[in-house]
Amino acid sequence: MKIITLLIFGLIINTSFAQVFLNGNFENNSAGKSDNINLTNADCNLKLRDVHSFGTYGDVDIIKSADYGGSGAQDGTWYLGLTGGGTDVVALTLNAPLIQGKVYAISFYDRKTSGYPVSPIQIGLSNTDNAFGTVIYTCPELAELNAWTQRTFTFSAPNSGQYITVQMQSGDIQHWVNIDNFVFNKTKCDGPLTILASTTS
Repeated sequence: MKIITLLIFGLIINTSFAQVFLNGNFENNSAGKSDNINLTNADCNLKLRDVHSFGTYGDVDIIKSADYGGSGAQDGTWYLGLTGGGTDVVALTLNAPLIQGKVYAISFYDRKTSGYPVSPIQIGLSNTDNAFGTVIYTCPELAELNAWTQRTFTFSAPNSGQYITVQMQSGDIQHWVNIDNFVFNKTKCDGPLTILASTTS
């Protein structure tokens, strides 16, 4: 009797876990030692690496203090503040384009602060860093007051975009929300696959 065992290890079923946000927690910046509030698009783009601001009004905030929302960043030192209705929109650069039709999972955190209304956060996938692209997720809940809340969603990439875009879908410059820590999560199909094949003769 002869038994042959075939072991295949390291086969990756889905490449989505290989995707990385180049600056998903906004730590790579030249904002200095204090909060940078109401930056123009041009100023924000000079200070925040691999995150492109292109809202119609343009006053993204790069923040490190605990003056907003009762605490500092959810991850690391820095987080962003965005106004609503497309007045602030940011495009987060990925290390490589997504593969159209592949399934990916993303998580991020949002937070509401006292004195400002919020509207649902909307996420897009774009081929360029200055257009929102195709909507891939709209948060069904509003950000919670003074508490970071994790949002996780799964989507099939509608295109091969390399930019994840973020905005509050409605409101205006009086609406304001904090965001932080955008990451790709491992999906059910990711990771090493071990195949054992046995034959008996």
